[in-house]
Amino acid sequence: MRFEFAAASIVLAALSVAACSNPWGTKPVSELPKPLRYAVAKPSNFVFGNYCGLGTRTGDLTAKPVDRLDMICFRHDSCYVDRKNHCDCDSALVRDASAVRDDEMLPKKMRRQAALLVNTFSLGVCKVFPQGFMPPRPRDRRELGLPPAQPVMSTG
Repeated sequence: MRFEFAAASIVLAALSVAACSNPWGTKPVSELPKPLRYAVAKPSNFVFGNYCGLGTRTGDLTAKPVDRLDMICFRHDSCYVDRKNHCDCDSALVRDASAVRDDEMLPKKMRRQAALLVNTFSLGVCKVFPQGFMPPRPRDRRELGLPPAQPVMSTG
């Protein structure tokens, strides 16, 4: 009985969250309130390397990745900019970060960080928020001063 109640509660919570998936809609960044615009462009303190974590270290995609895992995160961030549905981006990140996590030749710290990414992006958040749950970033790579995107490939 307890399990059924818990399962029903989780389903109801997921449905209510899905009903408001991507609260930012498709508004361009320039039309968001100032605090949200600043949050989108502001560098993040919750990043390892330049691209792994919440946001980026510099607030944009101009820094060079510092290592193999950071390159995976860079491709993931670029994928988010280039696509409207994030599930394919998350799947590629999980696949590539799993290869880093399982590579015993790499430093333990990098493998732990890769495991954190795998665990986080394996949750399937993209299925509830296919457009993302953060305010939108510029969708046009030219707006970011970047060359056209390359296909996401495995580094494993």
